[in-house]
Amino acid sequence: MISVLIALSAAIGTIIALLRGRVYLVIGASAIFALVIAACGAALGHSLGISMLTGFGAVVAVQASYVTLGLALELFAAESFIPEVQDAIGRQLRSEFKPPRDLPAPLVNLVQQLRAA
Repeated sequence: MISVLIALSAAIGTIIALLRGRVYLVIGASAIFALVIAACGAALGHSLGISMLTGFGAVVAVQASYVTLGLALELFAAESFIPEVQDAIGRQLRSEFKPPRDLPAPLVNLVQQLRAA
């Protein structure tokens, strides 16, 4: 039962992150899970310590899944800008630094291949 509640809370945190929910939703979901687990623990006659540990685990699962997935989504969203930034850096470097004229033959071939690509 405990693992089901923690898995459910992690799923809720994941859903909130996928929907780009605000942190207030996570705080609300954490509070609701803590209250529901405390009420269920009292109704089923579980000890207060077990109910508190389960509630803490559920709160941590909601928040950890939200933070982990939220950061991963931000990283993947930022990755789309990387090629544009690399192109801008390359243009700036090419405008400031001209390639040397007296390169060894193997390097001349590589430069020509890069220009052709």
